[in-house]
Amino acid sequence: GGSITHVFNFYTVECPTNQQCKGHSGKITNIDWFDDDSGFSDSCSHGFCYFYDMQLQRAEMSRCKDDDFRRRDIPILGIANVPGAINRAVVASAERKIWDSFDHQNGCDTRYNISQVQILANGKAMFAGVGEAGHPGAIQIWKFPLEMLTEIQAHSGPIEKMKLIKKND
Repeated sequence: GGSITHVFNFYTVECPTNQQCKGHSGKITNIDWFDDDSGFSDSCSHGFCYFYDMQLQRAEMSRCKDDDFRRRDIPILGIANVPGAINRAVVASAERKIWDSFDHQNGCDTRYNISQVQILANGKAMFAGVGEAGHPGAIQIWKFPLEMLTEIQAHSGPIEKMKLIKKND
């Protein structure tokens, strides 16, 4: 069976059928909500990144299929929605590349597997955490369009979690 992202009501802890977002056949690895909470992107171990608008989901029980990002059979390790853009994310895949979900052809080499991706609220730069076993956990700093500026040694082990606060302009 496929994996489902369940969206629960914060106050009632209910998850009606029209808030059970289906589509993935593999384990869901990441979820990133849009800044306005109108929906989210999620990714799976089978190489897909999907976008869900919660109004569309509640009305039609369907995702925004035109914006799907695919790296078939290559796990997606990290995603981050691009601030101010609709259904657009930066995607880190297990092929040691970072992708703009608008460009399915041209990924940028990261040298290592990236486990976490976070984008500044102004959308001008992003941070990528190196999460590859056997390698020290570094933070890569990128600018848009995707270009790595530098890499800073941060931890002795892989980066497992990373979070930026949204008031970072």
